[in-house]
Amino acid sequence: DDELPIAALQCVVIAVAAVAAASVDSGAAPWSLPWEHLLAATAGGAPAWGVPAAVAYTGLVSTSLTIWLTAKVFAKLPSTDASVILASEPLWATGVAVALLGAPVGPSDAVGGALILGGLACNQGLLDRLVPGLADELAEHTASPGGMSRRRDEAPPGPGVDGARERD
Repeated sequence: DDELPIAALQCVVIAVAAVAAASVDSGAAPWSLPWEHLLAATAGGAPAWGVPAAVAYTGLVSTSLTIWLTAKVFAKLPSTDASVILASEPLWATGVAVALLGAPVGPSDAVGGALILGGLACNQGLLDRLVPGLADELAEHTASPGGMSRRRDEAPPGPGVDGARERD
């Protein structure tokens, strides 16, 4: 039930960042930005409410509703599934851009996509057969409370380790 405040905070940060970027780009304070062009009639005799309606739709539906629904869904997913979905987002965006807009895919896009797919494959254990024994070696390591990596068969750090003072 904490999704709504988190989504609201994300929307506020997005709004502040957008206004700050517009201010820096135009060299004017936020209250001095040329907001009136949002209310002007568009070319071709389109209604004057077209631009404000598009801005409102983008802010309320495309941004706010999407952020809230994402937070709501991810609250119910295991973290590994959520990480796979988030990591694959650039691939989906590229696929949609290619399919709907005919956007070209350059070499750096292809390399980035291959790296994302490789990372996802490693995360799912699909590449374990390529390097025999690596999965077993990685499984033997756990994170200690101090953030240092140690093997499972090693004893955990004793009291006073990590600079903590012992009490009398």
